[in-house]
Amino acid sequence: MYADVTSKPVIAPELAVQLITAAWQLYRAQGWADRANRSVVTEPIYAIENIPEQNVHHGDLIVPSLLQTVVNNAIALTFTSTTDIPLENAIVLEITDEIRSQAAADSLTVINDNVLRTLQDDHNDFRAKIAEMLHQDLIRLQDLKTLAYITTMADTVRAKAESDALYDHARDAVLAPVDHTVDVSVQILSARYNQNWSTYNHSAITHDGCVVSFFQKTRMEPMSRVRITAKVKAHGRVWNRPDLAETRLNYVKIVKNIKDIK
Repeated sequence: MYADVTSKPVIAPELAVQLITAAWQLYRAQGWADRANRSVVTEPIYAIENIPEQNVHHGDLIVPSLLQTVVNNAIALTFTSTTDIPLENAIVLEITDEIRSQAAADSLTVINDNVLRTLQDDHNDFRAKIAEMLHQDLIRLQDLKTLAYITTMADTVRAKAESDALYDHARDAVLAPVDHTVDVSVQILSARYNQNWSTYNHSAITHDGCVVSFFQKTRMEPMSRVRITAKVKAHGRVWNRPDLAETRLNYVKIVKNIKDIK
């Protein structure tokens, strides 16, 4: 990828995180991020319906990887002469005040989490590398491949803190017997992409403290609330909280998104 400009520090991490935040928001809004995070960052996809024509490569209808989009925008903002770099088909990212605020919050979340985990002797080289980049004056374009995960890392840190608090109020009880149909409002605790089934495995909690899990093609934001109808498939234990029962649901239908829950 542009070997002449990737090997030397050229972009401030603050700007890089803003571009990454803008890219993740765009890719999620367009439905381009409904796959594994690594695929979003590194792999292009074929265009689908409702993608604006100006946002795809003309002719072959390919949406570039999130990393490529971020790199193209970083080059356009950093270099005064880009005559040798094909940017005419790049997706242009808009950095708004909201993007700046979210990017700053994500950076602070990851830095603080790395400090806390280090004090707890919970070392992670990938997390530490991102935290180190955020403290540098300039980073290399090739470093964006690692930094591109800061958005999902910050999301995970925040979601875990919030879900842990909700788990503390969960009951060791099943929602309903197997094969029963349920109509219930739940709060999403986590959403993990299952590459084998090309769908998201959601963990959630009901208003009375029962933990449930189910597959859903569309990712639902952690801490959001939805009303669902479903059929009880099985009973088990929460994988990271064996002290809690879990009700596995299938045939799940989203009846209503419940707004303003926080």
